[in-house]
Amino acid sequence: MLRRILTPPTLKPASCEAAPRWPLFLGLALALVLTFVLYLNTLSLPFFQDDVIHARWLSTRSVIDPWLTAENLPTYRPLGESLLKVWFVILGGYVPAVLRLQNILMHVLNAALVALLALRLDHTKHRYMTAGIAATLFAAFPLAYQAVIWINVFFYPLGTLLLLLAALSYWRARTRGSIGWLLLTWLLCFLAPAEIEWGLMSGAILFGLEMLWWLEKRSKRPWLVGPIVGLAVNVIFFVIWQIVPKFDYARGMKPFDVEGLLQKSTYFLQGLIYPTAPLATPLMGQFDLNDLNAVRLIAVITLVPMSALLIRRKRTLMTLAGLAWFTLLILPSLLTTDFDYVINSPRLLYPAIVGSVIIWGAFAAEVMAAGRGQLPRVAITLIAIALVLWQNVTFVQVETRLYHLVEEPVHELAAAARWFPKGDPLLFVNLPSWLSPVEHAYALGNHGVQFITGYAGINDVIFAYNGRDRFSRAVSFTSLSSEVPYYFGLYGPKLDWDGLIDRLKQSGEVYFTRYEPDRIRLLPAGRMTKVDLGEVTARLGTQMELGTTQVDSNAQTIEVTLNWHITQTPVQDLSVFVHIYAPDGHLVTQSDGYPLLGLSPFGNWDAGQTLQDRHTLDWPKDAPAGPYRVGVGVYDRGSGPRLETTDANGVRLPDDAVIIATINRP
Repeated sequence: MLRRILTPPTLKPASCEAAPRWPLFLGLALALVLTFVLYLNTLSLPFFQDDVIHARWLSTRSVIDPWLTAENLPTYRPLGESLLKVWFVILGGYVPAVLRLQNILMHVLNAALVALLALRLDHTKHRYMTAGIAATLFAAFPLAYQAVIWINVFFYPLGTLLLLLAALSYWRARTRGSIGWLLLTWLLCFLAPAEIEWGLMSGAILFGLEMLWWLEKRSKRPWLVGPIVGLAVNVIFFVIWQIVPKFDYARGMKPFDVEGLLQKSTYFLQGLIYPTAPLATPLMGQFDLNDLNAVRLIAVITLVPMSALLIRRKRTLMTLAGLAWFTLLILPSLLTTDFDYVINSPRLLYPAIVGSVIIWGAFAAEVMAAGRGQLPRVAITLIAIALVLWQNVTFVQVETRLYHLVEEPVHELAAAARWFPKGDPLLFVNLPSWLSPVEHAYALGNHGVQFITGYAGINDVIFAYNGRDRFSRAVSFTSLSSEVPYYFGLYGPKLDWDGLIDRLKQSGEVYFTRYEPDRIRLLPAGRMTKVDLGEVTARLGTQMELGTTQVDSNAQTIEVTLNWHITQTPVQDLSVFVHIYAPDGHLVTQSDGYPLLGLSPFGNWDAGQTLQDRHTLDWPKDAPAGPYRVGVGVYDRGSGPRLETTDANGVRLPDDAVIIATINRP
């Protein structure tokens, strides 16, 4: 009896005309190439955002524990947590490159499954063209950059993979009348929300498929056993989700927030029309429209003729199926998050875009099919697709560059915490919290990369890389921010000069983040505590003494360490200079500024203070080989003259500069 109830009735086969398959294979090949071109260069990237939270949490947990508790985690997503722990056991630690490669490969697999789903939905002779274009557009979907590059316990690629597998396995169960495929579908209905919350839409997807088959007259009536059990499995998981301990960081919207719903709906609408959505940006300036209305206008201009053509070509049900998928997968975010969260999270569109690219694939296939024999129309369509892909690739490359800008300081942060033994806390000043491009291709959305999320800390970052704690602090000091061709935010509490001085007194080694047009660098600045002056090298005016010094160089940089002793609090605005002189005596590079890379003006300290001042200078690319002298001194920033400088014996030095070392450039 139970077997008869659970055996799904067999669907009537769809009537499909014979068609060449090469467009499908071409589309899949393009999807593979585009994915690798866009994302393989990200394997060197470190962890970002709350990756470090998961690494710390799992350090004391077994593979099974994520299914039993999510205490101190943002939410309950046990499948990804367990998979991350499995990788930890296999690799003996967390290796971002391997974990990110899994995301990239799942993105490729998702593109292939999108093509397979498109083939199931499309019964026309153009189905292979539809599937190939859909796979290509999915692989190059620009707003997927955040979902693919950010490991985030594989939530978005793996969650989407499970939903696609659920839909396709249910399709196989109904076409073959197979209990085995049906049981697999229900298992996937449980695993999908175990990976991420919008997996709870899996049961609704099954119901949507039943309605589609009924409207296509492939089934006399919807067979509701499959969807009902799928929904029941979703409910069971939701109950477990409610019971399991966790802390809730959700940003729920206000009840009946009509304005918020309209704003979020417009953002998701931009995702639905993403190939034409960039047209909204110039429209804003041309017609003085706000971003929301510009997107809405482009949506009308896009969707009306697209829908008209698809309906005319008898693609109504396929279009509705794509829209239903898109709507179901944006629904959780639409109802449970606020607008600010949505526009900062382009990854939310990743699962929904499956429906959008299938519609766009069908539209492009029909335009080319209608133009068969009309070379100009086909050529224009192919050029339009190429332009869309070019825009997508360009967009992802811009965002990837931002990730790479943050890569260097993250690696240097981990190395600094690993290098120095435990003791006084390290202090990191002006670490990047987020980066964003100056120009936005899309009218809506704050695209970019976040370094550390609000509920993570600098010590979590250190632990994720080193497997052990090294107590550190991170602060922001905006007085030393610089202009660069990208926007950036600073991580840590904002300090004024008094707050910074107080923090320097409590810290050991200090690091400062320098923002450059093509590079972000975390540089050693020195320290204010436990500094041994050593033997006096020179005296500069009546205000200070220079103690021991150290100079190290390699093929790229020159590292200079200076120990200062303040003998009298200066009344002038004094600055340190470090000059590198070529063999012929001319200046080739220099570092000027307050000690500790600008963080510690001499005038902020009382007599008796010692401080260590570190400078990092880059070798000029055209600097010839030979001996170079390193000169150090102090000058008045206001009036310009250098302090009178004498050696330890009281003999005045030429040009009031101390030559502390001679180094050879090979």
